[in-house]
Amino acid sequence: MHRAAEVVIREIVGGSVGTGEFLKQLAEISMKGNEYSLSDKARWEATMSHFQQEFSGFDGERSVFFVAEREEKVVGFARASVHPGRPRQWWLNGLEVLQEHRGAGVGTRLTRARIKALSKRKVGSIWAHIRKSNIPSLVVAHKVGLRILTDEAETITGKHDDSGRFWFLRMELPGA
Repeated sequence: MHRAAEVVIREIVGGSVGTGEFLKQLAEISMKGNEYSLSDKARWEATMSHFQQEFSGFDGERSVFFVAEREEKVVGFARASVHPGRPRQWWLNGLEVLQEHRGAGVGTRLTRARIKALSKRKVGSIWAHIRKSNIPSLVVAHKVGLRILTDEAETITGKHDDSGRFWFLRMELPGA
């Protein structure tokens, strides 16, 4: 485990995405975080395609993206995006930290960076859905001020999720 002080949190802004190597690092972290084999070629191509699409034309207006880097290598990332049709409501979607960096505060720092960036934008509320089995993410969410609303997706999204696998959380931002 590495100390959080060794990790630098950096916001990715429009035009600063960088190289294909950067996208490969994101894809690798995502694959490992979801426990997919890096040798699964189809999954790798789909994951790379996802990140290429996410960053094509990325301007930072409808989403924010942060990376955690150690010695110029990405060890984690997090993003948030505006809810379609609700410009003052944003979703925290995506928090991945490499296994060997978990438990060192990297996820908390990435989440706080997202909240700070959204506070500056005068966002009204921040929402998240966290898989019930993902206790570390739930701990991070509570640590930064998000509170559980319900585990019924229909209440939040208008779509019924009969799996009962997710907690839905929310945080109101002051001064918005």
